[in-house]
Amino acid sequence: MLLDPATFEKLAERLSGDANAVKAATAGMPQLPDDDTMQPIPPERAQVLLSFGLTDRDLDFMGDEQRAMVDEVVDRVLAVQSLA
Repeated sequence: MLLDPATFEKLAERLSGDANAVKAATAGMPQLPDDDTMQPIPPERAQVLLSFGLTDRDLDFMGDEQRAMVDEVVDRVLAVQSLA
């Protein structure tokens, strides 16, 4: 988010209040590619687990019932993401 040139320009503009400072601060910054909404990248299982603060190694220490609940939640998140 902070690498987005628009965000950086707004930060520089608000902090300095000087239009020239914005031009100087953003000179030579690479442009981010446009989002391709036609081909979203679905999250992987490991990314979903990390979003909950878990890893596959954590699942090894869970009981069968806890692991089944985590797997169900991860599967639902992946299913919702694939339908979106």
